[in-house]
Amino acid sequence: MKHIEIESDWSAGFKGATQNFIDAIKGSVSPLLSGQEGREILRFALAVQKAARLNREVYLDELDSTWPALYAWHRRKENRPKPPPWSIPFLFGNENLSQYAPQAKSLTEGLVRSFDPKLASNWNLKIGIYLTADGGITDEKICLSIKNGTIGLQFGEIPNNTTFTVTMPAGVWAAILLRKKRAEIA
Repeated sequence: MKHIEIESDWSAGFKGATQNFIDAIKGSVSPLLSGQEGREILRFALAVQKAARLNREVYLDELDSTWPALYAWHRRKENRPKPPPWSIPFLFGNENLSQYAPQAKSLTEGLVRSFDPKLASNWNLKIGIYLTADGGITDEKICLSIKNGTIGLQFGEIPNNTTFTVTMPAGVWAAILLRKKRAEIA
C-alpha cells in the first residue's frame, strides 16, 4: 500500500477523501485507494464494529466466510492451548489398572499391618470395601473396622451398619494402595 499524507484531523481527512473522490469521478486525479484497498479498510472497520458488538475477537477472514460463527469457533479452537498428551488419561481414568488387581487383597492386609493405633484412638467406624471383578479376580467384599485404636479386617461380607462403603474395581483399589493413583481422582 502506498503512503499518503493527509491531515490527521477526522474532519480534514473526510474532506480530503471526499474531494479526492469527486476529483476521481471527474477524471482529473486518480483515486487515493484502489477498490481492493478500500474494501480492506472497510472490512477492518466492520471487524472492529462486530468485535465491539459481540465482545470477542473477530477475525478478518471471518467476515468473508460462508459460516462466520463456525469459522470463528474453529480459529478460537486452533488458538487454544492443547493439553499435554499425558494429562488426558490421567484426568479421565483411561488407564488399565487391572494389572494390579491380583495384589488388592495382600495390599489391604498390608494396610492393616501398617496401621498406627495412636492416630485413631477415639475412632469407632466400619468401612465397607466392595472390590468388583477385575484382572481375573472375582468380586471381593471386605470390612475394615476401627474401634478405639484397634483395627480389624474381615473378608467375605460387608455388614449393614458400615459408616460408608466404597465400590471400585480391584485394580483401582490396588493402584491407590500402591500410590500409583490418587483416591480423589480414581
